[in-house]
Amino acid sequence: MKKELKRRNFIEQLSFLYNDLERFIYALTRNNEVKNDIVQSTVEIGLNKYEQLRSESAMKSWLFSIAKNEVNKYYKKNPLTVEFDDISAAHEDAVAS
Repeated sequence: MKKELKRRNFIEQLSFLYNDLERFIYALTRNNEVKNDIVQSTVEIGLNKYEQLRSESAMKSWLFSIAKNEVNKYYKKNPLTVEFDDISAAHEDAVAS
């Protein structure tokens, strides 16, 4: 019974933090599709590991830590790349100005 109550409390608190979580992840990724994927994986991890949360007052920092780890994991698998042609065109525009 205690486990179910803790799960309900987690879901209730998550509903209050959800928009902040989305904004935080978007600020790190600047990509809506990536943001949505990472929000989903963060919530899934939180739901699967909510029993490890020691204090409900620490939930926001705990959840945001999970989100930051998920963002880092995403960028390790999908490194940011810049095409040389884009750099070359930007340089030419700067020189022309």
